[in-house]
Amino acid sequence: MKTVKEMNTIDSGLLRPLTGTLKTMRLTGELGFRTARIIHRLESELPYSNEYILSQISGEKDQWSNFRKFHGDIAGRWILAMSYAYSGKDTPPEHVQNLVDDVLVLQNDDGTFGCVQQENEPLNMHKAYGNGWMLKGLTHFAAIFGDKASRAAAEKLDD
Repeated sequence: MKTVKEMNTIDSGLLRPLTGTLKTMRLTGELGFRTARIIHRLESELPYSNEYILSQISGEKDQWSNFRKFHGDIAGRWILAMSYAYSGKDTPPEHVQNLVDDVLVLQNDDGTFGCVQQENEPLNMHKAYGNGWMLKGLTHFAAIFGDKASRAAAEKLDD
């Protein structure tokens, strides 16, 4: 787990550059404390477990989900948040990389995430919304960490 100091350090490339030399930025005070708590909660507290995050993609009836129709929504947002949280590093932590790898296994042949009801599925706004968050999460993960597999999955989803 990251230290509070590490949790409050983000890659300044994700923000509008303030100077030509600023590489990272550390948040302090109330904002730094709250940011550290958010990262801790997303990594270590219920319901954010691998099983929960992955079950949000499948949308299967036996899996608990707040958003059964929005396949990929929670997972995409989690990947996006963890990408920002560890943006100051060259590589993501093992637990984040492992979850992204597990997510990529769930990608359908047509590039989407979530259950496919029929071969030529009509436009489903709920699934499209959830897959939109997955696209955003995967593209940021690929851009921040140079991950080729997540980039390929994002390109497949975008097609």
